[in-house]
This record gives sequence, structure tokens and C-alpha cells, in this order.
Amino acid sequence: MNRPLLLTRTDKKKIGAFFTPLDMAETMIQTYNIHRKWASGASVLDPTAGNGRLLEALIRTCQNNKIPITGDMLGRLKGYEKEKEFILNFKERIENSYSLTIPQNMLSQRDFLTVEPESWDILLGNPPWLNFTDLPDEEKEDLKALFKHYGLVGKGRHILLGHSRIDLAALIIQKAMQDHLKVGGEAYFFIPLSLLLNEGAHNTFRKGILAGDCFSIQEIRDFGANNVFQDVNTRCGFTALKKSEPQKNRIPYLTLMERGQWKSEMSGTVGQQGSSYRILDNELSPPLIRLAADSRPRQGINTGGRNQIFIFDRLEKESEDTVRLYNKSRSVLLPDQLVYPLITSEQFKGKERANRFIFLPYKRNGKVLGLEEIKKYPLAYQYLSDQKDQLTSRKGSMLGSTMKMGRFWTLLGVGPYTFSSWKIVWEAYGKKDFNPRIFHTFEGKPWIPNQALQAACSFGSEEEARRVLTDLKHPGINRILKQQNMEGTCNWAQPGRMAHFMQYVPD
Repeated sequence: MNRPLLLTRTDKKKIGAFFTPLDMAETMIQTYNIHRKWASGASVLDPTAGNGRLLEALIRTCQNNKIPITGDMLGRLKGYEKEKEFILNFKERIENSYSLTIPQNMLSQRDFLTVEPESWDILLGNPPWLNFTDLPDEEKEDLKALFKHYGLVGKGRHILLGHSRIDLAALIIQKAMQDHLKVGGEAYFFIPLSLLLNEGAHNTFRKGILAGDCFSIQEIRDFGANNVFQDVNTRCGFTALKKSEPQKNRIPYLTLMERGQWKSEMSGTVGQQGSSYRILDNELSPPLIRLAADSRPRQGINTGGRNQIFIFDRLEKESEDTVRLYNKSRSVLLPDQLVYPLITSEQFKGKERANRFIFLPYKRNGKVLGLEEIKKYPLAYQYLSDQKDQLTSRKGSMLGSTMKMGRFWTLLGVGPYTFSSWKIVWEAYGKKDFNPRIFHTFEGKPWIPNQALQAACSFGSEEEARRVLTDLKHPGINRILKQQNMEGTCNWAQPGRMAHFMQYVPD
């Protein structure tokens, strides 16, 4: 992809370019003795070097420790960088700052994902912090093949579903470990902590499976509340990996409390190998909750970025079969039969009446209304026809497949479970405590969970819902959720995380 030579701060954020602070780079190099290993003969590769900050930190750490830097050492140091702007003054900067003669090709302009396999003793990097769904469309097709080639997803469509949140960093690290690190070699990476702490997209990456080999996570460092990277809001940290070594069940987890002070704990996966990591303690885990597979946790309805078309803030009854709905952008008449109460944070504060509503052009069995069926609701048909341009411009493979068949009013996350009269719902986004509660109906209609803000299990009976609610209130569940260090984030109690507490049985 051709990009402008001079990238703005916004451009850099769009491509996940967050340069490593020199002081933190030196701290990590010193902590793991990477500089001494380099001086003793190890070769070091930075796969995505940016402006060469990690290479510079390695040189600087040696000089600060009075380790002479030889031409042979400099010949065993290499970085690749895709963006030409980032490397323009690297050679001059290093030579002027450290009185060294740097090989011309120490930092090369190349897309690491196209570099032929090599063999290095140590990997040291800070890969782009960007997930697949945020990449430009013209880059996605080639990357789909690479994600599949390196075993990070199964069939191609998976990357467009839950795996669309997989980080590009996972692909960079996977390729580096498989194609560029010697058997038994060590790797050290600054990472978005989603690679290790989030459920779903990165489960395969955490299994450490390479073609004919494996790698293991040796240690996790969490930068906590410290602002280590400028302009970065995501949780970030550092990890040490080792090739050709099976994964241990317990690994050190260190949290930066303040500069120079780390809190040391032990971590392990929440569930089976590949699941997200959590802080371990001596408490027993709660017993698995038995429930039907159809009742498994799910996110709420997703409008594909068109909330203003489907979600409303106020409802007025116009006639026996018609309601007028209002939001900030419109007022519209729609058939009452296709409008449902939408759960908001107010319901979790005790409000019993609905304060938001959602228009669902669906049958109660979870099937989207076809063209002839929607025409039986003239108000709905006319309204959706008026919104056709906005609805057909939504992106995504799942939406695309149904819109091609003419049902451009399709939503994500709708099924028979959506219309169940009994649900256990909890706030899955941004919370610090797990507080599930039962929702039945409002004025005869089932309550509808709202996108990723909430998650729900649906049931056919009150008895089953209350049994599962009792199990979900086991204090061990809240404790383990807190041990995953996702308090206050968008990944607090999403369905994939909650599934580890459940055992599905035949319906």
C-alpha cells in the first residue's frame, strides 16, 4: 500500500505505530540481559523496528554498562521496517549519538511479512498495535491468507467473525517465532495485553503452535496504570517467549506499580490451554454451571453501526397497532409488533419501565423477515426502503451475505434466543463487579440485550433461569473475573470469558 512520505500522528495511530520509549526499552533489555547475550555472540532481530528505537536501546544499554561494541556485534543486529519515513535518519542518528559506524543495511525498509525465513538467536520487537477489523480493506485479503498460513485462524470466514478482533501483532509474532527464530531461541515483545488477557480472537495464538515446533510464554509484564506509551489507551505490557519449549501451567505475572517497582504474582489460563490468563490464588474454582447449549452466553443485538436507524429513546402509542418512535435524528411511525424494549444501564439500577426501544424486522423464531413478509407491514417496509443506502453501506461478511439476498435490514446477533421470555443478563462492558439479573418481559414483550454492552443467557422457563442465576452468583466467578485484570474495560465479562464457567449439555 502506498502511503504519504510524511505521516502525521493520526496516520501513525491508524497503522498501529507506537514507538517504544527509550527508557522502558532499556529497562526491559537490562532486566532480561539481552545486551549481554548480544555481546556474547547472540544475533538479534527486530521484525518491525519503526524508527529503530529498540536497536538504539540495545546499543545504548551496552555503552551504559561499559560493554565495548564491536563491528561483529553490529553485524549481528538487524531490523525491518515497512514505512520509509521511520528509517530515514536512523544511521545518521545512531552514528552521531554513539560514535559508531553502522552497517548500511542494519535497518532495512521491508514489510516483515514478506521477508524470507532466516535464523536468529533473539527476537526483540514492538509489533504494530492494530486489529484486523481496523485495517484498510485493500490489505485484508492478503492478510487473511497469512493468518491462515500461520495457523492463527481456521477457515477464512472465522477471521470475519469473532476473530476479526485478532491483533496484527499476533501475526507478526507468530511469523517471527516460526520463520526467524532458532530452535530454543528467546523472544521479547512489547504487546497490547489483549494478546494474553482477552478471550476469543487470540486463543489459538496462546497455544503456541508452530509448524513442526512450539513456543511458550515465559513471563508477562503488565504496565498497569502507568502511561508508558504516548497516545496509547489500550492496556499494554511486555512478554518473554521461548521457542521449542512446552507451555508451563504457571508463569510469573509482574505488574508495574510505579517506575522501578513491580508486583510479582503467578498466572495461569482461566480454562484449557489457549484461554486467557488470570492471576492465580489458592482458592478453589467454582463448580461448572450446567446448562443447555442453546442457553450459552451471547452478546446483545448489533446494528452494524446503524443504531440511529434501529434504536430509539422514546415511544408513544399512536393506535392499537402503531407506535411513534423518537431519537436524536428522527421521528418515525412503525408497527408496534416489531418494536421491543431494549435493556439499558437504568434497568440494572432498578428501573422497571423501558426507557429505550429497538425496531426488529424479525419473526419470533429469530428469522429475518423476507421481502414479501416485510411488505405486510407497510410502515416498516417504507421506512427500511428510505434507509436502504445507509443499511447497504454497512461492512462485514455476515451482513453482506444476507444483504445480497435483498434482506438489507438484517442485524447481527439475532436468533430464537433473542425472543426468549426469560433471560439472565449482565453488564459485560466497563464494569468492576459481576451482577447478573433475571429479565422476563415488559408489557408482554421480551427484553432485548444491547450489543457488546450486555451479555445474556436465554431460557425457556423461569425455573431454569433461576437455577442458573443462583450458580452465576457464586463469589468465585466475580473473584476470577477480577483476576483477569479486565475491570473497567470493554472485555469485562463478555460471552467468551463467561463460557469458562459453564458446561453445556444436550438440550
